[in-house]
Amino acid sequence: TRDYWGAASAYQQALVTDHDNENWQRGLLNALNETRQYRPEIALVEQMLQKHPDDSDLWLYRAQASISAGERQLALASLETAIRLGNDSVANKQVCATLHMQEGSVARAIELLKSGAAQGMDFEFLSQALDWLAQKGEWGYLRDLTASLDKRRSSLSGPDQSKLLTQEASLHLHDKQRPAAKKALQSALDLDPSNAEALMAAGKIYRDDHDYNRAELLFQRASAYDLYRENALVALAQVAVDQENYTHAVELLQGVIKSDPTRTDLQRNIESLQDLARLRTPN
Repeated sequence: TRDYWGAASAYQQALVTDHDNENWQRGLLNALNETRQYRPEIALVEQMLQKHPDDSDLWLYRAQASISAGERQLALASLETAIRLGNDSVANKQVCATLHMQEGSVARAIELLKSGAAQGMDFEFLSQALDWLAQKGEWGYLRDLTASLDKRRSSLSGPDQSKLLTQEASLHLHDKQRPAAKKALQSALDLDPSNAEALMAAGKIYRDDHDYNRAELLFQRASAYDLYRENALVALAQVAVDQENYTHAVELLQGVIKSDPTRTDLQRNIESLQDLARLRTPN
């Protein structure tokens, strides 16, 4: 009847008369989980593990309760044990890899991601892991995981291949291989013209090359996507400044503030550009 509090109370009373009844213990585990009594759940599962240390399902119970209780190190140790005992599903490896990235053991996270990828781990999750590695500047690990995923590129959809190529481009840029980065980004956009991240990255390269027309076109395309619109407009303003079109740059930045009033940091830029525009205007 979904009366989990009542179930928990009844199981606890029943176990007073037969505290070794494992069916009742597992029933209590479920009831404690449903009522979010995570610490009593951890205590109970640890008691059960003393008798069944090789039960991978119990280690998973301990991991799930520990995550809910905010005990990430305990959850990590529990998941690793469950995986070692054979409960090595893609879902378990995904959670374990996430915890390792949060706790600083990136090398182990990469091992799990590569193993999970071979089992068919969801590429969207793998792509998020690649983004995280790039943001953290973990270039060696990013290179390792990207190379591993590149082996299964043909099995990926066009948009997923495009995401992978975009990450490869970031590696090329880190290695100061701009022509290779350009080529990878062009291939990414051929596969998925709506890849806004690739549009932004390519736009930055062309801006650095002083190819302002191409840069402007790419940033304009990126601005059509809500998640990238603000950054794309700021990038367009930078292109306008590069060409000394200060009035247009001001209009673009004012558009950003209009859509996001919290961007007060841009106000000083606007005032400086307005001063430059006035200096260029004949009396």
